[in-house]
Amino acid sequence: MMLARTIALALVLLCSLLSPAAFAQDPDAEIESQARAFLKEGVTLHNEGRVQEAFEAFEKSFRLRKSYDTAGNLGQVEMKLGYYALAARHFEYCLRNFPTGENRQLKKSVEDLYAQVKPKVVTVRAALGPPGVRVLLNDDLVGRTPLDHPLFTKPNVRYVLTIEADDGRTKSTDLIGKEGETLEVSLKLDPNNSGVPVIDSGLTEADTQLDDPSRTAQTDGDVDPTRRPSLVPAYILGGVTVVALGTALVFRGLASGQRSKAEDMRTGGNDACAAGSASHCGELESAVSKHDTYAGASTVSLIVAGVGAAATIAYLTYALTKKESRSKVSARVGVVGLGSHVSLSGSF
Repeated sequence: MMLARTIALALVLLCSLLSPAAFAQDPDAEIESQARAFLKEGVTLHNEGRVQEAFEAFEKSFRLRKSYDTAGNLGQVEMKLGYYALAARHFEYCLRNFPTGENRQLKKSVEDLYAQVKPKVVTVRAALGPPGVRVLLNDDLVGRTPLDHPLFTKPNVRYVLTIEADDGRTKSTDLIGKEGETLEVSLKLDPNNSGVPVIDSGLTEADTQLDDPSRTAQTDGDVDPTRRPSLVPAYILGGVTVVALGTALVFRGLASGQRSKAEDMRTGGNDACAAGSASHCGELESAVSKHDTYAGASTVSLIVAGVGAAATIAYLTYALTKKESRSKVSARVGVVGLGSHVSLSGSF
């Protein structure tokens, strides 16, 4: 109940107190308009209880125009969906970019939410160098050095932190930590780029997935929890199945033709060749041999087609199951004592 009241208070404050300047600083009016439209769409979806779809709308707004208020909205919806590492990152971004002089009660509410989500994730504080190199977390760009903010990862999951210079030199370290743990990391590029340090809390690697393996790449370095498995393998397997089936039909037709030819050449019984000429017997034997070869090739092709079809169905079932499992994460929003509608948007 305390968490629900805190979230509800922050949502109401974000509705009434968000600064119009949050989007006004962007010189590109079209991008600003698109970001505003996605934010309003997220508000509507949230008020309808469609939290997962609201998350996706807020995320699109944040991609177009990073702002502290959109980050705050994202963090709260992600917290409801259980995307705690993402929520921590967006709460941290919101507080780091919170305007001086903005409403203190609003900031305090976001600080409370941030404090509640941090024990659920691993905090990574990294001393990286030299200045100006790219910083990647599991191949997702999170910024350039010096990195002025912490990173957040899912507990008991192995991540790879990499720094990459413009000349191609790289250095990486593995990260894995417990719930609520803070990892201190130091990673520097040297001239010969030798050695790959590893930081490990001693836990067994439980899972190589991030918060939700269905997500696409997040801005500000997060991993998107809405990405589904690629369908390319299904297309390839389906193509192999079709080709194999077509090949089987071709060989079946050729085998049928040779069988008809052999039957026409027979003069009676299985020993008919004995009564014919040598050339006649040779042609008959050739027809029988070709029939057997084509029939065998047709059978093999049918087996390949069957295996391909089974593999295609199995992979599609896997991909669709992964997609459906995400929808089960969504939950309806309930706000007690603050009315039936809670708005996450501000004025522009």
